[in-house]
Amino acid sequence: MDSGDTWEVCWETVYSGAAGQVTLRGLQGDSVYRFRARQLYPEVGYGDWSIPRDLRTHPNISHSKVELPFSGQPFAPEGLFYHVGTEQQSQPFYNPAASGLVQVSCSNHAVGDLSLVVDRCDGSNYTANEKGSWFAVSLDAQSAFQASHYSLRHDSDFLRPLRHWVLEASWDGYTWTALLEHIDDDSLRQEPGAVAAWQLPDDAQLALFRHFRVRITGPNAHGGHTLCLAGLELYGMLWCF
Repeated sequence: MDSGDTWEVCWETVYSGAAGQVTLRGLQGDSVYRFRARQLYPEVGYGDWSIPRDLRTHPNISHSKVELPFSGQPFAPEGLFYHVGTEQQSQPFYNPAASGLVQVSCSNHAVGDLSLVVDRCDGSNYTANEKGSWFAVSLDAQSAFQASHYSLRHDSDFLRPLRHWVLEASWDGYTWTALLEHIDDDSLRQEPGAVAAWQLPDDAQLALFRHFRVRITGPNAHGGHTLCLAGLELYGMLWCF
């Protein structure tokens, strides 16, 4: 990897040593990538450095990928969290958040169980009535996802489905990119457990991310800012490094 490489980056540093000049570009904070950077470039030392963000075409990083396409039916037995929860479809589904395979977080949780966000059934699960409320799901450090579609399930409440929200994604959990923004979208019906799905714009389907979140950006169907969510599923390509 030299200074002529072009990678989508969050930082870069140039090291000059016995092996010549090496430009390391990437993202701080992920120990697995720092470890592999030290394997590839041991002369750099043990700094807080990492392999470039777009690992798909790096010649020295092995990876596998699994295509998880959308069939057209929201929450059919398919998608990223179904795949993780069934151990690559080798066993019955078990909630991947309950088993620690993914992490679910929330801005201001009010009622329910956070793990419902990646479960296969509905239930009561919502945030406090505050603007900008969100639920997020994080993958493990050795996985990334290239999304093409996603689906949502409203919780057991029938008054407050989403109408204004955005699906966002992040590599590091700090800097977020809007994948698809919804304005006055009534796809989620006012009934318990209502589901809907959407295709992402072409440009949003190109990048890899490890964190995904649903954030409310305007009033729900009842006029408040409570975010009710009992299901998120992603479809596309899973990359494992």
